[in-house]
Amino acid sequence: MLSPVGFVFRCYLDRRDDENLSVFQNKNMLFK
Repeated sequence: MLSPVGFVFRCYLDRRDDENLSVFQNKNMLFK
């Protein structure tokens, strides 16, 4: 469930701010 949610959230952040993606990617690694 976290996999799909994270993917959608990542796309949302990517669209909002590319810089935010860098910070979110770090969090995604923890979830993975």
